[in-house]
Amino acid sequence: MPAPDLKPQTPGEPLTDTPSDTPADPQAAKRAELEAIAALNAPEVIEGLATMTPDELRLLHAIETDGKGRVTVLGAINAALAPPKATVTPSSYEIPLPPEVSGVVAGALFDFLGFLTTRDKVISLGSTETPHDAMDALEEWASTRGLQLDEPAVADWQERGTELATQQDVGKSAGDAGDPATIGPRRAVLTEQGWVVPEAPKKA
Repeated sequence: MPAPDLKPQTPGEPLTDTPSDTPADPQAAKRAELEAIAALNAPEVIEGLATMTPDELRLLHAIETDGKGRVTVLGAINAALAPPKATVTPSSYEIPLPPEVSGVVAGALFDFLGFLTTRDKVISLGSTETPHDAMDALEEWASTRGLQLDEPAVADWQERGTELATQQDVGKSAGDAGDPATIGPRRAVLTEQGWVVPEAPKKA
């Protein structure tokens, strides 16, 4: 049996061969790599973001913040870290909302936003926030406006609004012809003279 190839060992030298160019700490190696990337031009840095993991992106963000602090690079990193936005299918908005209903909905939304600006309490909205404070504000606003929130048409409010507007238009036409039809909040009533639609209260 041949004798093993024994290499003379110098005192204090590691027992195994370790290449001098291999960092012992993987984290230090990754940071050095990202620091080299951060030294590139902004377009080159941004181009490489798509292949990075979230941890690498966060570390690169810290390096860029402590270094050049380029707004374009930091913005691109933040965009890469942001969760993907929910895709809205076109079918959800195929039914156009009639102008009169749109005006009412828009008015309510702006009224609620205006109401929020009058409150002392500040609320935060976002994917990382709980909706409790926002719901409290909505309920407070609704109570001052006499608005019921028991059965909100969250999923089909557009279809419901279009349907109500259509019923109102049909009711107006049928009411003119003397048919017992619903006209918005007014209903045709049967009298001695036949079906009569009460006139809407005149505006002052």
